[in-house]
Amino acid sequence: MSVTGGSRNIMRRNNVVVLGTGSQTIVLAHGLGCDQRIWHKVVPLLSADYRLVLFDYVGAGESDLSQYNEAKYKTLRGYADDLLDVVECLNLDQPYLLSHSASGSIGVLAEQAAPGTFRHLLMVSPSPRYINDGAYQGGFERSDIDALLELMEENYFQWANVMAATAMKNEQRPELAERLVRSFQQARPDIMLNFARAILYSDYRAEYAELACPVSVMQAADDAIVPPAVSDYLVGTMQKCELYTLDAQGHYPQLSHPAEVVTLLRKILNAALPRP
Repeated sequence: MSVTGGSRNIMRRNNVVVLGTGSQTIVLAHGLGCDQRIWHKVVPLLSADYRLVLFDYVGAGESDLSQYNEAKYKTLRGYADDLLDVVECLNLDQPYLLSHSASGSIGVLAEQAAPGTFRHLLMVSPSPRYINDGAYQGGFERSDIDALLELMEENYFQWANVMAATAMKNEQRPELAERLVRSFQQARPDIMLNFARAILYSDYRAEYAELACPVSVMQAADDAIVPPAVSDYLVGTMQKCELYTLDAQGHYPQLSHPAEVVTLLRKILNAALPRP
């Protein structure tokens, strides 16, 4: 993987970090209110056998905030374009994409825009739509999302505490929710609000259904953000989708149950066949 002078802006913009060894490359993509450090428990368990590419979306972590453009990032397609930039600037040849939460949809949009970019999409807790719609049960009513975003806009720090406790679960391990609160509070509230709107009001069910790339969905057994009905929907709708249920609580199993996540990842990666 070589980086040309013209690619250095992308590397700075998205705070791209490359580490680990191995012939297979995995790109790790974080979700709302987090940055690449959300994978800090998983990375040491993978870096001895895989080359890992970590990055921050613009507005998160150590990304270049001067590159933030509200119009570009009004929908998740702007983030998908940046993900493709990262893959291109490092000359990656069909890497795996390990995505969490909203990055599942971002990965779908990136693969749709440039088919064949990824060998396999490895999704942790993805959802194509969070709002209930007829027979489709995304987990929230529109009024729930409206109220959540209103709280986020009026009192971001209260939202951070409420969301962290709800999403993390694992009440017997309060340090996990505290870690998530710190992550939320490090982000710029206005950017996170725009990101949240782009995620929570989105509907990418058609894009998921059209995807030809193989997909493995890893879903915690008890997730307050993404109900089991969503994973079942994906398996029944997508062309090449397998579902794996983690014996874990919460929306962030890479924090609460990293060993289980890595064990499952290795199983999936060892079984994956190269794409033609």
